[in-house]
Amino acid sequence: MRSYAAAMARTSSRLGREPLVSDGGMGSLLQTAVVRARCAEEANLIAPEQVVVMSITERHAAYAQTVKENLTKQGFRASADLRNEKISYKIREHSLQKLPYQLVVGDKEMQAETVAVRTRSGEDLGTMSLDAFTARLRNEALAR
Repeated sequence: MRSYAAAMARTSSRLGREPLVSDGGMGSLLQTAVVRARCAEEANLIAPEQVVVMSITERHAAYAQTVKENLTKQGFRASADLRNEKISYKIREHSLQKLPYQLVVGDKEMQAETVAVRTRSGEDLGTMSLDAFTARLRNEALAR
């Protein structure tokens, strides 16, 4: 590409005009970068999954599945990670996938019928009821 641009510049300068070099490839990359930057904040709306519900142990799997089904019935894109893996491994794996929200359920959450909420950036929002969490998701969707 550079040799072509240099040849065009030499030819144009001999003819007494400014060189015209198209940088079409860079333009499309720039447009892609701008679109991605604009959509980064709206990822909750375009992410394939908005929420993943993770159980700490197998005995929490039923509650995690119930939470996932409740979210799905309300129209959110949710999945459940019920594997018998360490919770830190699950959190790291789903953080790398850049999912907007991670819900962790364990003994405390199961007894209180709440969920522990983590964001894509790794911020721990603490425990909240499922109704409060769904209200938060709805407010974010309406605000955009």
